[in-house]
Amino acid sequence: MLAKERDGFNTNGGRFGLIRARIKLGKAGETYRELGPSQMTFQDIANQCVAQKEGAALDSLLAAHRQAMPEARNLGAWDFEALWLKQDFEMVVKAIRANPDLLKNTLSRFKCEGYLVRSLVKLKRSNEAIDESTALNKRKFGPETLLAYAIASTGDVKRTIAFLEAPERQRFLINTCYHDEDLGPILRSEAYRAFQDRHPPPPPINNRPDDFFDD
Repeated sequence: MLAKERDGFNTNGGRFGLIRARIKLGKAGETYRELGPSQMTFQDIANQCVAQKEGAALDSLLAAHRQAMPEARNLGAWDFEALWLKQDFEMVVKAIRANPDLLKNTLSRFKCEGYLVRSLVKLKRSNEAIDESTALNKRKFGPETLLAYAIASTGDVKRTIAFLEAPERQRFLINTCYHDEDLGPILRSEAYRAFQDRHPPPPPINNRPDDFFDD
């Protein structure tokens, strides 16, 4: 690493700016090794890979981290995060179903649930997505937005309305659905004009940073 670059890593702003730049250059793994292998270094670079939607960079980082710290924990969730970023939805579904503990781990459960259901929808397997999200919603405070997304993805406007207008639904669920990255565009589409007439779309909100996995 150039001396000027090393100096830039002395401040958080410089550190993350240079990490982002080097990810774009395809040097995520190399940067990890240069900064000094550690869980914090891995976390900093991994979060930036996710923010930039760089699945290949995350793969490179994971390989470097495993080599340097073979005892590192909770990397399975990061593996399928890389698959999601590469839009390999079939492998996301297989990876999560092959590792059911991911859905029990409080550190990864919610993101895993989301990626499983969303991947099934993107694979045009909406009925499976409905089954999965229905099972998830058997628990108290289940992910109702995921079930709404699975139902809406079928194009069944009447069923979507019936689900979202059910009296047991959370008060602000419809607004949450409108702001969902995947469900929002469906509800705002011309095909869902009848839904919009009953529930006008709310104004957009500022983007909020994603939640990332912790070790």
